Amino acid sequence: MRFFLSVFICVYCFGYVQISYSQSPDSLGRNLTEAIRIVQEKRSFGESLTRHGRNVEIISSKELQQLPVQTLNEALQFISGVDLRQRGPIGAQADISIQGGTFEQVLVLVNGIPMRDPQTGHHMMNLPVDLNMIDRIEIIKGSAARIYGANALAGAINIITKDPGSEKVFVQAYAASPFNNDTASGDQYYAAGARAAIGFRANNSSHRFDIGHQNTNGYRFNTGNEQTRINYLGRIKFNDVNTLNIMAGALDNLFGASQFYAPRVDANAVERVRTAYGAARFDRYKNGWRVSPLAYWRYNHDDYDLRAFNFRNNHFTTAAGSELHVSKNVGLFTFGGGLEFRSEIIRSNNLGK
Repeated sequence: MRFFLSVFICVYCFGYVQISYSQSPDSLGRNLTEAIRIVQEKRSFGESLTRHGRNVEIISSKELQQLPVQTLNEALQFISGVDLRQRGPIGAQADISIQGGTFEQVLVLVNGIPMRDPQTGHHMMNLPVDLNMIDRIEIIKGSAARIYGANALAGAINIITKDPGSEKVFVQAYAASPFNNDTASGDQYYAAGARAAIGFRANNSSHRFDIGHQNTNGYRFNTGNEQTRINYLGRIKFNDVNTLNIMAGALDNLFGASQFYAPRVDANAVERVRTAYGAARFDRYKNGWRVSPLAYWRYNHDDYDLRAFNFRNNHFTTAAGSELHVSKNVGLFTFGGGLEFRSEIIRSNNLGK
């Protein structure tokens, strides 16, 4: 069991800053002279990019819909400076590197909530977040991402979801096949899936439920993948200054782990990763002050079956934390501070606690 406690204080001075960009399009075909957007950061809420000397890139939901992708993993491959290595198709397992850092040095967040796993960075992309839920993705590259805390040495990826009640009904189904057969089993390769979402508003609250399932037998022997996920987003406005945001979700990810961890002897290995998380954040504004307490919890069960040696390795990880962020605008300055507490527990059938 590990405990972490950190305190941070920030002071920003708002002066004139000039930023110039090249006119050449980036990897997504966008003109880099587009209007500057607002970054919803974890430490300094709602600060303009003109106030930070940081290497930040933002992908909007409109741009995500234009990409030829079905998963978040595939979308991140289009970002310059981001190296995403997928072990299997359609998000079976993925590792992220930013500007040459290791996958343990990149932090993934959902609405500012850290999704790092104390066992391994291999599971950080095991997220029940559907591509259609995302409002934008913020990628902060380099050491400036240190404001996000541990594991953000090389960079951070913050996934911001849409307003829960912004979309009423969404249904999609897809299927594909290269019409090639697996030489070992003789089965034809395929991929298929379906996703659905419903959102609604009631009085001063908005809610959204997402559910999805996808299945593929991969691209070579024992690279299949089957995923089932469910997610909930909620927002309650008590008045103009008090807002409660809630999110929760779960993902069951079963995939063939051929050649993953023990090449030449694990051709029949299978891995199953189950992840569940929940978080709540309360935002209060009064007399120029912003106070935002939040709490979160994440559970992950990694079941690796090395069938060649009849070996089973189970890891159970639990991470929970709470944070308090306070900020105030005073003339040309914004003063901010906070407190963070996090607990991590790992249990293993082979290694103990």
